[in-house]
Amino acid sequence: MKRIALFIAALVVTAPLFAAESRQALCELNLKKLSDLKQTPVMGQPLLGQIQSDRKDAEAAHKAKDYDKCVDLTNRALANVMKGSNTN
Repeated sequence: MKRIALFIAALVVTAPLFAAESRQALCELNLKKLSDLKQTPVMGQPLLGQIQSDRKDAEAAHKAKDYDKCVDLTNRALANVMKGSNTN
């Protein structure tokens, strides 16, 4: 019984560490996707400006190690890319 309790306690303590690492990885992956897309003209200027702004803000959040904000911004930028490519 003690072993099970210790195992559960270990999982509870380490779970946030894995979550933080996965948010960082997702942030970096999304930034890479946006960087790759930056080289192809895909949409009009207003939407492109918002995407570029989100990308710059996400890069700043990544440098500040605010991975939640980075993921939110990159997800929004990628959603705008999809929205823009669907209208063409």
